[in-house]
Amino acid sequence: MFKKGYVMSEEHKRKISEAHKGKKHLPQQGFQKGHKVPKEWIEKIRKGNLGRIQTEEEIRKRALAKTGKPNFRKHTMGRYKNSNGYILIYNPYHPFCDGKGYCLEHRLVMEKLIGRYLTPKEEVHHRNDIRDDNRPKNLKLLANKSEHGKIHRPKGSYRVPLEQRIKISKTLKGNIPWNKGKKMSEEYRKTCRNRSHKN
Repeated sequence: MFKKGYVMSEEHKRKISEAHKGKKHLPQQGFQKGHKVPKEWIEKIRKGNLGRIQTEEEIRKRALAKTGKPNFRKHTMGRYKNSNGYILIYNPYHPFCDGKGYCLEHRLVMEKLIGRYLTPKEEVHHRNDIRDDNRPKNLKLLANKSEHGKIHRPKGSYRVPLEQRIKISKTLKGNIPWNKGKKMSEEYRKTCRNRSHKN
């Protein structure tokens, strides 16, 4: 290898070119490092794969090429628990499956109960708050996230109870406020006064 900053002499260049005369250089297979794929090619590939359902073999081959391990969950028979505690089932023909072909089991159970697909806005609530308990009697269908939030966080539950607020204010009475000795603008004082009157 040449050292950094080495400049080849004209004689050296001539010798190398003579040594290469008559030899055929085969083009390199595949893309070279740093090669940029044209946007038209990417778009063509994307359109070709759009809506295409991959077979288990294709998923396994892609996983082998990427990580060196086949990651299709054959030992689980297409059923596994994700990091959030929900159970997912391999169902690539479902209209709302994820990119890998999995659907949330509680949604599938609810769809079977009501006899139609759930809309993306509809939510399924676990009555006992156990995410992997997908028995039909434990599930409740809700119209949207807002309704689901009302069940998990009833009105006023996030507020600190009055007794606790009084206790906190008593403990802070002897402390010097952070803004003591600092001047407040008249506008800021008015907003503070208005806030205190509203409470």
